[in-house]
Amino acid sequence: MNILTGATLPRVLSPLRQRSYALLWAGQTASVLGDRVYATALPFLVFALGGAAGQLGTAFAFSLVPQVIFLLAGGVLTDRLPRRSVMLACDMARALILMVIAAMLHFGVLRIPHVYAASAAFGFFSAFFHPAATGLLPEVVPSDRLVAANALRSLSIDLAGIFGPILGGVLSAGGIVALALGFDSLTFVVSGLCLLAMGRMRPRQPREGRRRGGYRRDLVEGFRLVAASQWLWVTIALFSLDNVFFAGSLQIALPLLAQQELGGARAFGYVLSSFAAGSLLTALALGQLGTPRRRGVLAYSGVLVSGVTLVLLSRATEVWHASLVAVVLGGSIVAFSLVWESTLQDLIPHEALGRVASIDLLGSISLMPVGLILAGVSVDRFGPGATILIGGFGSIVIGAAGLSLGSIRNLA
Repeated sequence: MNILTGATLPRVLSPLRQRSYALLWAGQTASVLGDRVYATALPFLVFALGGAAGQLGTAFAFSLVPQVIFLLAGGVLTDRLPRRSVMLACDMARALILMVIAAMLHFGVLRIPHVYAASAAFGFFSAFFHPAATGLLPEVVPSDRLVAANALRSLSIDLAGIFGPILGGVLSAGGIVALALGFDSLTFVVSGLCLLAMGRMRPRQPREGRRRGGYRRDLVEGFRLVAASQWLWVTIALFSLDNVFFAGSLQIALPLLAQQELGGARAFGYVLSSFAAGSLLTALALGQLGTPRRRGVLAYSGVLVSGVTLVLLSRATEVWHASLVAVVLGGSIVAFSLVWESTLQDLIPHEALGRVASIDLLGSISLMPVGLILAGVSVDRFGPGATILIGGFGSIVIGAAGLSLGSIRNLA
């Protein structure tokens, strides 16, 4: 029995009354905590193995290429199979991969090509996990609680983002990256156990008269749904460009900026934790308010603010300065992502949500491998500050482009 069932809770916490959602939330919180530890440790793992910014960009690109290849198949599959089972299988596979990598590092046989291979395997399983996770939530909570449920999921990401980078930075600075990898592996196991313990899901409600066709037919239907909504396909196209600028700035340039200007791995952890703190505060506020009005304006205003804060971050020379800017940056990003994901879950037919989510994610990340590699080249040639500055101006232009469209501004 969920002890919160009879409790009076703030609106943002109300989905926790449901046992299935509480278990899902707990498992994903544990998993994201491990991911944040791993993400903080990965740059310094690559550096310790003799790599530089170019190798780090390649490692991130290796995780994205399988997602680009398999996301559409993942979306179709997760609309056909039990989504919880897909998530469970992906969690267990990723736990095993990390155990192997941690063991290889401990025994001194790990090399950068092994990191590339592990990144590629992670990308493959992520192509199936993310559409399943997006589609599972409406099976767990009713539609009037989707914003609060997404806000809580964002809250768990942010809580993990506060403590995970600090822990990852401490472990990396202490030279025990293998322990960070093992910790992430354990959190995948915890997530899997929580998925197993969940009760029955809300039944899917397919549209009446819909015939089950082949994979190609299902995929074509998903693309038709996207093409029929300008706000949807425009945003997918814009974010394929935005992530070229944004991902390289945060994943490639920021670790180098921390290493060269801010004090190293611990400083990097503090900045990431500040980013998560800003995201957490924004998620709490949006979750408490419920479904916002003018969703398109709110989402793209977040994109504009994120670009401005990247420009400010590029000039940071002290940890406190970078951390303060990161608070605003985290809030602006979660404002977009929370509004966007809730809008998809609210407006897209449930039986097609996995496919649309996979098309959305595919479009968003399709150019990221190129952006990450270019960011590595840019950092090596121009430095991390200049690379982040370019990313900030790119995000400002893209946010303004989105707000210039009536279909975005009028998205209620």
